[in-house]
Amino acid sequence: MTRGMEYGGTRRMACVAAVTLAMLWPLEGIAQTAPPTPPVSAGASVSHAATKGLTLKAALALSSLTLFYAGTGSVVASGMLTTLVSAASYTVYVTNEYLWDLYAPNTNVSANDQSFSALSSVSRNTAKFLTFKPTVMAVDWGTIYLYTGSLSSMFTLGPAFSLMSPLIFYLNNTAWDWYDWRAVATSTMAARQ
Repeated sequence: MTRGMEYGGTRRMACVAAVTLAMLWPLEGIAQTAPPTPPVSAGASVSHAATKGLTLKAALALSSLTLFYAGTGSVVASGMLTTLVSAASYTVYVTNEYLWDLYAPNTNVSANDQSFSALSSVSRNTAKFLTFKPTVMAVDWGTIYLYTGSLSSMFTLGPAFSLMSPLIFYLNNTAWDWYDWRAVATSTMAARQ
């Protein structure tokens, strides 16, 4: 029985010694670690969102002129519909882009010492598209109906325009993400000098 008590006592002494050594061990390495720096982002800017919107609207205008001409048979109607739809959806796009950049900034920039991530860009753009598309569809289809006064035109031209615009949206936004990836690195390097 004394042998079992000796073993238990030795074990306790070893635990006490280990705890004491752990408490006395210098903690200077832990105390000196800096908190992680937040990733650099492209930032929110109404002018940046507006410029992105202009490139998107230019690409959409060229394709919608063709689509609306095929649907109406009139150059004037095609031009008017393109102008009205572009102006209405441009407002929705700029607002959506600005709100995304403000509340969920793009951190996929080279200033964070990372390569451009197409997957990150497509994922973020998909989330942005899911907030943009329902609103802009309602605005576009409503504009088509108000201009033509025809439900059949709205249900023909609206879906065709709605199917064409996602491809142009993704191409535009991914090109801008790539541009931001390069531009933020340049501006960050200049600011550090």
